[in-house]
Amino acid sequence: MRVKFFGLDRQYQEHRENFLEIAERVWSSGKVLQGDEVKSLESYAAERFGRKRAVAVGSATDALAFALEAAGVGEGDEVIVNALTFIASASAILRVGASPRFADVEETFYQPDFDRAEKLVTPKTKAIIAVHLYGQTFPTARAEAFADKHGLVLIEDAAQAVGAYDGERPAGSIGLASCLSFDPTKVVGSFSSAGLFLTDDDGVAKKATMARYHGRDPETRRIVRLGFNSQLASDMAGMLEYKLRQLPDWLERRNEIADRYKSGLADIDDLDLPKTRPGSTHNWHKFVFRAKRRDELKAFLKEREIDTMIHYARPVCDEPLFAELGLPEEARDVPVARRLGEEVLTLPLYPELRDEEVDYVVEAVKEFYK
Repeated sequence: MRVKFFGLDRQYQEHRENFLEIAERVWSSGKVLQGDEVKSLESYAAERFGRKRAVAVGSATDALAFALEAAGVGEGDEVIVNALTFIASASAILRVGASPRFADVEETFYQPDFDRAEKLVTPKTKAIIAVHLYGQTFPTARAEAFADKHGLVLIEDAAQAVGAYDGERPAGSIGLASCLSFDPTKVVGSFSSAGLFLTDDDGVAKKATMARYHGRDPETRRIVRLGFNSQLASDMAGMLEYKLRQLPDWLERRNEIADRYKSGLADIDDLDLPKTRPGSTHNWHKFVFRAKRRDELKAFLKEREIDTMIHYARPVCDEPLFAELGLPEEARDVPVARRLGEEVLTLPLYPELRDEEVDYVVEAVKEFYK
């Protein structure tokens, strides 16, 4: 049995008529950029995530850079960010001319270790990008208290946590700005690159709006600053709003699959299965566990045509781009992140995954450890 890691093709087939109807409506209108669908997505998303304003952009990577710029972060400033995350969480810091300081993660839920991050704050530290990892939220009150204590701007990287909650607070509602990803690999995945910038500050939203379209002031329509071309296509905006409205059903199915994995693998002592932080929910963007003989297991599953991935093989600070910056030792002291990079493995998980495929994966893992 072939078990693919991603299922966007199956999602397309299941919702094909709805997607094609949206595409036909947009394409026949001729307004493929800056159409009504973009405004509709922004309005719906702001309400859905409990924010005053939403700005659709080309990617979450752009959204993070726009957030830092709107916060006044620039040359000579420092920004704290997770060491265990996707590269974009940190590369956005370099884009605005600032320097990253990498925070380790805690071992149980893999969320930012705010206690260890205390040592990273210096007089130059201006902001923290706190990243929700693998599909569940970090403790939002702890992140806010950390930022308040040190006078830092809090920017929420919610790229992996769309649909997850910390108590009553949805991911996407925290800090000066929240950055969401609709990359094709995400829980709500576009058929192209796409992102969303969320904030309660009208001035910050205006800066992001100008940044996404060549620095044009939306009121005067004059070019007042250097900007970018980070537009979200109208058809993708329409499809993303449709997908966000399907999210409750998709999350229910993701939870069913995660429970099936956890139940089936529970008796294997050589695995440390994922845990959900009390008081929070999980969208199961990634089913990440720690495994003894991880590389051998991955190869074994590949032989049985089961796709797996590693999230992440190394902390961001160990990538050549950042290793060559000459950061001080305390800014890259992340022993937990490095250890996890040698142990974690991710199994396929998406709503269209069939029960028999999940069971096949479970039985293959069991066979390996026998």
